[in-house]
Amino acid sequence: MSVVVKSRGLVVPAALKDEVGAAVKAVGSSWWGERLWRGPSGEQVSGQEVADHLGKTIARLERAGWRRKWFDDVEPGEPSPVDELSESSSVRAVVRAAVWALKEFAGSGDRRLTLLSALADGVDDDTWMVSSRLMDLVLATRLGVPRANVTSWSERQGRTFDEVRDLAAVAAEVARRTGPKAGDR
Repeated sequence: MSVVVKSRGLVVPAALKDEVGAAVKAVGSSWWGERLWRGPSGEQVSGQEVADHLGKTIARLERAGWRRKWFDDVEPGEPSPVDELSESSSVRAVVRAAVWALKEFAGSGDRRLTLLSALADGVDDDTWMVSSRLMDLVLATRLGVPRANVTSWSERQGRTFDEVRDLAAVAAEVARRTGPKAGDR
């Protein structure tokens, strides 16, 4: 079987087993140190909390649907109504753009979520920030670069949901292996 770990629907494919090991080493030698696991409030987030949150994030994306980025339904080179606005736009053009944006964000439009919106939805800032920071570190290790931003990576043209899910699965396993235990505050 090609499963390293399965938790809340996250499966690390066997092909990524070495990536988990490399990311575990990167977390251990990261300049973040213990700060990696502290949110903006100063409180510590456990590895299991991060792993559970990443599992819920992917489950949310599977339910709602994933979109690479906001406004990705506009074809490249084709402006959205908002893009068409300028200082000389008519009231009608402004109203049209506002109605379009409201439909997009208020629910009558596309309900799919970006990785960022799914990561931040329904969780405290500490868990969201630590989860995102860990994904940044795992991604940087994967790419062999000093720093990477998971939000920018997930929005890159051509990115697939399978790639996003695999990165979250690796990060969840790394969190379980390297993160502090719940009582270690």
